[in-house]
Amino acid sequence: MLASLDNGVTPFRTLANPYPDGLVPPSRDSLGTSTFLGQAPQVWDSRPITGENYQWNFNVQRELPWGVLADVSYAGSRGVHLGFRNREMNALDPQYLSLGTGLNTLVDNPFFGRIPVGTLSQQRVARRQLLLPMPQFTSVNNVNMTMANSVYHSLQVKAERRFSRGISALVAYTAGKLITDAASQVAPIGPTALGTVQNWYDLRSERGLSDMDVAQSLTVSFVAELPFGPGKAIGGTAKGVAAKLLEGWQLNGVTSYRGGVPLALSAPIPGGGNRPNSTGLSARLPGGRTRGEQITRWFDTTQFTLPASFSNGNVGRALPDVRGPEFKNTDLSLIKNTTIRERYTLQFRAEYFNLFNRANLGLPNTAFGSGQFGAITGTVGLPRVGQLALKLNF
Repeated sequence: MLASLDNGVTPFRTLANPYPDGLVPPSRDSLGTSTFLGQAPQVWDSRPITGENYQWNFNVQRELPWGVLADVSYAGSRGVHLGFRNREMNALDPQYLSLGTGLNTLVDNPFFGRIPVGTLSQQRVARRQLLLPMPQFTSVNNVNMTMANSVYHSLQVKAERRFSRGISALVAYTAGKLITDAASQVAPIGPTALGTVQNWYDLRSERGLSDMDVAQSLTVSFVAELPFGPGKAIGGTAKGVAAKLLEGWQLNGVTSYRGGVPLALSAPIPGGGNRPNSTGLSARLPGGRTRGEQITRWFDTTQFTLPASFSNGNVGRALPDVRGPEFKNTDLSLIKNTTIRERYTLQFRAEYFNLFNRANLGLPNTAFGSGQFGAITGTVGLPRVGQLALKLNF
């Protein structure tokens, strides 16, 4: 049952006869330019340009004392003709915003009597509608335009101690910047407003930090065999059951740090754009504030104002100097491998994720005019999670 007109007593539709009224056949191109008149069609670009990605890098390696390999590299990439998601093809040209409230004035509808559905079936329509590039449609979305671009530059430093004497370690640091003129399909921490275009007639102004940009990232990991059991510093002469209990202990750990992602502000501008104005001063607040102060007010909200109706805000797609909270995490595991026979090994694992139970803050509210503008109302990531596992390998 899909629905009911009498609170579920009688099925409105059944699977035995799901389309009792029949199917509406597609018109295809039989109506020509009259297809979907008065509606909001979505079109698919039949000739999209295949995206291209160019990559280049340069690195220097050197072996240091104590078996440490150091690697310093520069890596860059350039993407062109990338997927843009939907593009509005029937947006109002900003030159008409100067008409102000005149855009809402009702005027005679030249399509009256020709379009039977929607607002364009009325005798009078808003002047704004008739100033659109294709006034016979309320909206026209192209869902497959490959027109976005990206550029990435990074410094990558790595120091690695390969497994020797029961210990291996890795330290990796990346400082980089990713610039795009469109939103990514996936945000690394949480949703942002970076995908909302303000002016379809000036896509160059959309160029800015990507919602995937992480300016700094650091990872430290290690694997250490504990000095217990036969041939080790502790219990080196143990035999029998004692040797089985002492052998095969290993400690693993991973600590990661990731800088905050860019923030994008939105604003409810009647008849205009979707971003606020900036006073020209930085919205970054000084360090040293308490965690409670950061949660209540992550950035200086007084540095933004609401633009006049029928205008566009001057804030860019992403704030240049204010980012979301950083992300820190430590995972630790204790592993014991016990050889039962030549072909059988019993592995015990005790693992902790987010060992220190750190509450990583989520992104602040970026909607200008909201009562929680600038405030953080949630966290990201899991709380501390511990698990035990027993596995037989053969």
